[in-house]
Amino acid sequence: MDRKQLVAVVVAIIIGLMVTLIGSPSAFASSPFPFTVTRDAAGKLVSIELTKTKSRNGEADILAILRASMDGQPGKSLQDELSSAGLDTPEERDAFERAKRYIMMSVPKRDLEDPRLDVEFSKAKFKLDEIFVYRLLANPYDPGAFDKENLVMEIVKELLGAADKVFGVSPAMTIFEFLVSQHLEALEVRREFHQNRLMYLLDQPESQFSVYEKSLIRSSVFYSRLDLLNPFPRKSARKKWNTFGDTELRSQLKKCDGFTTKTSVSYGPCFNVIGSDLHNRLVNQSV
Repeated sequence: MDRKQLVAVVVAIIIGLMVTLIGSPSAFASSPFPFTVTRDAAGKLVSIELTKTKSRNGEADILAILRASMDGQPGKSLQDELSSAGLDTPEERDAFERAKRYIMMSVPKRDLEDPRLDVEFSKAKFKLDEIFVYRLLANPYDPGAFDKENLVMEIVKELLGAADKVFGVSPAMTIFEFLVSQHLEALEVRREFHQNRLMYLLDQPESQFSVYEKSLIRSSVFYSRLDLLNPFPRKSARKKWNTFGDTELRSQLKKCDGFTTKTSVSYGPCFNVIGSDLHNRLVNQSV
């Protein structure tokens, strides 16, 4: 396995743990509709988004996870975390061991313990968590709302520029870049997870949306997942906006066959409850 593949393994494990951003199954049951719906004065649907209070709920500390993996302390390893989440197949154990070896070979412990990382990463998380596009679940009448993700890179450049003045050319700077990239991926995972929850709620009898609005919401959801750097699929989706989301959903639901438990009726066919964790087949990093 080459360096790039090993990094990918590390990413997969870290993101698997970062789904604590999502919250607990019981949190979903506590509200009839858990998202913020905005309409204009005429009643036209403007947006559906996560509330700010939910955006930072249950956040995992990726820096603490990395440090714990370096220590290899019994009962505190990444493998223990994965096993407790039901992720304990031979493949996952093997991936964990490879990832742990990579971390131990590539990151000097003294650099990982640099107290400046705590300060700078805390600042970075605050700014990244404020980015609206990661709280936005759907904007049915404005596909361009998700095209604004390119603005994220400007914010990241500012963060890296500020951190460079603190760390300079050092291993700590490389670690900081890694932490920022993983936090961004975690925000994307959270958004996809809740978008899937939203699409399930659309089909409930008490849904507050019209049939037409539901179709546009689904189009917005799946449009947000198209590659920002590849304009052609996005252009095609815009042309078929009224039906794009419904077609894509039918295709995606085929992946959920057999992914059910006794409690799945509460969440939808693509959800599965493992212990106190809620997983979703359409969000690969959550399982």
